[in-house]
Amino acid sequence: MSGISKSLDALPKADRNSEPQRLSIAALQAALSPNKFVFRDERTDDAGVDGSLELLVDGHYTNLRSQVQLKATDSKVRNADGSISVQVRVANLNYLLNGASPIYVLYVAPSNELRFAWARDERRRLDDANPEWAQQETIRIRFDQIVTPETLELVHQRIRQEAQFKRRVNDILDAASSTEQVVVRIDAETLAVTDPQEAKRILISSGTVIVSAGYAREVKNLIKLLNDKDAQSPRILLVHAHAEFNLQRYESALALVGEASLNLDDLSEEDRLFLQGIRDGSEFQTGRINITEFARRLDEISESEAGRFAISNRLNRLRYALLGERDLDRRATLLGELKGLVKEIDESDLSGSFKIHARIYLVEAEGHQFIRDSLREIADSRIRLAVGRMTDFPSMFAAQGARLAKWDEQAVAVLKDAIEMGSPYLIADAMVTRGNISHGVLTNQKLLSVMFGQPVRFSEEFIQNNIDNALHAIDVFNQAGNLEGELRAKMLLADLYDLIGRKADAQNIADEVLPKAKAMNYAALLGRAGDYLSGRSLQSRLEESARPKSEEERIKSHAQESDEELYQHAAQMLKLLDLPAERLPVMEREYESYRDIAREQLSWCRHIELIQDKRHELHPSTHFRTDPTRFGMCNLYGYRSTLGNPDWTAVMTAFKTTYCEECPDRSPAEASSDEA
Repeated sequence: MSGISKSLDALPKADRNSEPQRLSIAALQAALSPNKFVFRDERTDDAGVDGSLELLVDGHYTNLRSQVQLKATDSKVRNADGSISVQVRVANLNYLLNGASPIYVLYVAPSNELRFAWARDERRRLDDANPEWAQQETIRIRFDQIVTPETLELVHQRIRQEAQFKRRVNDILDAASSTEQVVVRIDAETLAVTDPQEAKRILISSGTVIVSAGYAREVKNLIKLLNDKDAQSPRILLVHAHAEFNLQRYESALALVGEASLNLDDLSEEDRLFLQGIRDGSEFQTGRINITEFARRLDEISESEAGRFAISNRLNRLRYALLGERDLDRRATLLGELKGLVKEIDESDLSGSFKIHARIYLVEAEGHQFIRDSLREIADSRIRLAVGRMTDFPSMFAAQGARLAKWDEQAVAVLKDAIEMGSPYLIADAMVTRGNISHGVLTNQKLLSVMFGQPVRFSEEFIQNNIDNALHAIDVFNQAGNLEGELRAKMLLADLYDLIGRKADAQNIADEVLPKAKAMNYAALLGRAGDYLSGRSLQSRLEESARPKSEEERIKSHAQESDEELYQHAAQMLKLLDLPAERLPVMEREYESYRDIAREQLSWCRHIELIQDKRHELHPSTHFRTDPTRFGMCNLYGYRSTLGNPDWTAVMTAFKTTYCEECPDRSPAEASSDEA
């Protein structure tokens, strides 16, 4: 334990030079862009940090911070390269390195300028110049960067980037720790044991997952119960290092990693990789490696084929692939792969907590698939009605209800298992997953009401239960330090509020989530929160879809269809008409003609129309077997093409030349829309 005690020997003493410090703070606050940073004074009981810089994103608070130590000098002395050196105690640098994105800021009184130096960069410079610097009482920090609007922008980017990488290493460790067996309920009460043997059993079997669940201090208390021999065993040292890393005591974590590394052969390959993740994260946080090297090492761990990392990475890759996949066939393939993997995990000797983790992902994927399928059935029914075909709604609703009941049975089962295991993280994840799918189902029911005029009543008790679960999940994820999970739970809460008409509350939540999601580059959450703040929430879009559309809006909607949307609609219609698959190209050209004529109506004249010889619809053998003959038509004067042609582009060109070019009443829909 000598390495641990050495790293903690020197603690900084309070050093207050009131007037220079006030000048430093005033100068820094004056230099900061008010829409990029806020300086928070933290000098009360200061032991080496004077304040923090909190990032603002689009004027919103993010709680992403850099810890700041302020210095001041009256000296005019410069180094040969123009930099300024200031003496600080080694203990002060060690203390600052335990913080987030630590930085020194120097106020140079004679020139009334501010300079800064990143603590981690200085750590690496000192290592290169003198590997024994840590044995000294003091060292000299070199300030060569001047605070300007340009350098402050770089400071903003670096704080943000470092927060993203810290989250990434935590995600890797959390995912890997979930493969451990959970031998007790994970809460403060059940962890308050006093028997050394019981403490040892808990730590060896479940130590890292307990830390990831937010109980790092409780884990350290359990370690204190052990005798020296047990406390120095490699597995316990790994758990202890994870706890220190989680508490941002990076020097202590590194000392423990060093102790554990003396007996690597006593650790499994997975534990060795876990230890490497703690070492890499701590070395980055303390400035021993830069962000480029840190990123390279994280990629190595992420791509590892070893045990818990390999299976966890495979599970996560499938989950995110499914969330982003829109192609129906590809989704079916990915869902089949996920089912196979979860079955493989469930039949393995992996931990019960990891099996629940995998089942939550499967419940989520199957829930999303149910929502997509039921939404497609609703859309198909609407199209059938438009072409004069009826849908057996009672049978459709019965089938959907049975499928939903089966899904909810699985969702409740996995939630109960998580509760029985007592893992707060898994409970929160299961609650958010069930809540998100429930919200989607309720929204589909609301869509049915909008489309077909059917009344729909939501169970207030069911919705309130999901709201309570979302609030509980927010607290759990916050305690565990899982920002992504916390923001995900908050957006579920916003969705539920929006569903029941509490739009202002939903927007307030989105307003809080957006800057944090943007700062951390959580793309899916960023999109959801952005939709709320632009008035495009799911419920708002649903209400908009129910509003009667003007002629200009209908034309514009058709004209702006993407190729992907066009081909999806064509495939959907082919299926609804029960036509052979080989006729799909003809149907796709039919939909292309709809889009092209809409564009003509938008930019040329609202009265122009494309019609066709519909005799091919009289029998299934001829229905869209070939491209129908098309004609141009003017809805204002009744003009019609003399000769038809399947090539609608040629038809429209000839029609416009013959009837439209000299027409005084030509009226583009786009011009009318612009005037409005």
